[in-house]
Amino acid sequence: MRLRYITSALTVAVVSVPAAYAQSGSFDAAAAVETFLTDASSYGAESASVGGVTSSGDVVTASDVTWTWASTVGEENEEVTVNVTFTAPSVEIEGLMETADGYGAARIAIPEMALNIETTGTEEAFKYDVTATDYEIVNGSWQAFPTIADDESAPVSRFAPLVDWAVHQSYDSSSISKLTGNIIVAGDVQELSYGPVTVGPVRDGVHESFEYGPIESTQTTEIPNEDGTSTSVDIAINYGASRGKDLDIRPFAAFLTGTGATDGPQPMIGLIELDSMSMSGGDMFNLSIGKNTIENITVDPSHGPLLEKLDSFVLALEADEEPDPQAMATLMMDVYGAFGIGKYGMDDITISTPEGTAGLESVTIEDLSAAGLGLLSVNGFSMDATEGTGSLGTFELADLVFPEREAFVNMMLSNMMGMPSDLQTTLGAMPYLGRITVKDLDITTPSGEVKLGLFENKLEDYVPPIPTNISIELKGLELPAALLPDPQSQMMARAMQLDPVKADGTIKLRWDEDTQRVELDKDIDVDGVGRIQADATLSGIPKLIFENPSRANEAVATAAVNSLSATFTDEGVTRFILGMISEQAGVPAEQIVEGIAQQASMQVAMVTGDEQLSSEVSDTLSTFLNDPETLSFTASPAAPVAVAQIIGAAMTAPQALPGLLNLSLSANQ
Repeated sequence: MRLRYITSALTVAVVSVPAAYAQSGSFDAAAAVETFLTDASSYGAESASVGGVTSSGDVVTASDVTWTWASTVGEENEEVTVNVTFTAPSVEIEGLMETADGYGAARIAIPEMALNIETTGTEEAFKYDVTATDYEIVNGSWQAFPTIADDESAPVSRFAPLVDWAVHQSYDSSSISKLTGNIIVAGDVQELSYGPVTVGPVRDGVHESFEYGPIESTQTTEIPNEDGTSTSVDIAINYGASRGKDLDIRPFAAFLTGTGATDGPQPMIGLIELDSMSMSGGDMFNLSIGKNTIENITVDPSHGPLLEKLDSFVLALEADEEPDPQAMATLMMDVYGAFGIGKYGMDDITISTPEGTAGLESVTIEDLSAAGLGLLSVNGFSMDATEGTGSLGTFELADLVFPEREAFVNMMLSNMMGMPSDLQTTLGAMPYLGRITVKDLDITTPSGEVKLGLFENKLEDYVPPIPTNISIELKGLELPAALLPDPQSQMMARAMQLDPVKADGTIKLRWDEDTQRVELDKDIDVDGVGRIQADATLSGIPKLIFENPSRANEAVATAAVNSLSATFTDEGVTRFILGMISEQAGVPAEQIVEGIAQQASMQVAMVTGDEQLSSEVSDTLSTFLNDPETLSFTASPAAPVAVAQIIGAAMTAPQALPGLLNLSLSANQ
């Protein structure tokens, strides 16, 4: 894909200009063509030559056109030279004329043209050759070719006029019947072939439509083996036909040069479609992808001008100096922040290796930019490999907000300088996640089958950097006992015949700015074990602890407990534990229950001195343990109780806590 766009860009830039030369007085088309093709300084070339120029009627033909460029960086024995050569055995221009804005031609045709790029002085040789056949432009018009200043202080931005000039080209259509090429890097050879290509109509940088024929690419490379040897592998990459519409290069040109730049994202590409793509590497792997679609690509020109910003880096390289790290980080953020994607979709992905196969029904990305990500959705994953099998219905990330550029750069620079950021800076440089969803997971592992119907975590209503509305939902979790975190849990699950362990649950946590209340709701059910339902309400929680988490301890002065409640519904674990204790101790279960109730009563009496509460605890535990159904706890004070008051009572007068919080216990109600 990269070769295709590089080649297309060079082709349009090189062959769209052969008549852009003005003479005083009458316009001599043949003389204008010959002068331009041999004037190397007009386009910054080292040399320019033409075998001859002839005319017949309104058709001008130039033969054996050759242009060369050369650029050297580095010093003495570390010099690297890049040589570029463009050749065209024949260039035919029909109906060349002057216009009010520049020049026009009814037709420009180049039966064959070639571009060669080679480097010398590099450790690994690089060579790029591409040949295009049957290039044609119909009813083209363009402005006079700009002068490229010989400015050593602006090695990149001096070409900005060329970019601006390219924007103002117009034509009914342009086409290439075939393009072939190869790249050689360190002995690895990549061959490329595609076509036909049609573009147009184009009006002042706005491309109504374009279409590329199928692309075939092959590459031979060496893959290292574990024993130090290597294996030669032929990699083949094939793309189906692709097409697009509503391509506007004006905002991208403004991003490069700064000319006419405006603030905010500007539409650059309306739609690009790729029918298919496949890649194979001998017996090592095979990859195939169905349709690819990308929509609504934008660019923000105000992040430029990029060419001018690149000058300092090229000058540093020419002087054999290291680029400034802060400038490099800023440039990276400028480029990253300039572009946005409305929607990207990829369907029917499959990959196979000797170890197994995997597939995806679709991948979708929506609203991706420097500001965040609207949606990442992965659907219909399946895997069948030697290490296991599995499937996943859906995985989604949604409403991801990226950090502000300044916060991210500051943290990155601090880390680069070995100065770790404080908590507030670190949190400010982290992205905010809106939602993560996993549906219909089914994986077979050596330990057993893992299933999950739904896991969804929502984080909303941020007071940066903290969400104030959090929910977690879990449905249909099935986990092999062998995957529980500790041996004791594994043993208990197997003893209770709970393999796999099954669970569902929800947790909700909310903070309301108007009331400064935090509310917690929790409902977790482990099949065959029990269900816990709990809720709590706290008040006096100030906004500042979300804005600056390092000040969370300040909330102790204002926070208060409004209510607390929890209910445990037994589904088998209580009887199992009592039975296990009874068996190990050799004591009837009834005596175990009586002992637990008495011990709890004594502990409460010792701490609180409240005989009524002590008796209530004993009776409640006895009722529940003798017939395990439900066990409930509530704290419902008549008015909110300050957390500071609760802490003080716990430290100095624990006997006051039950009355302070209006505690109560109940069983089997």
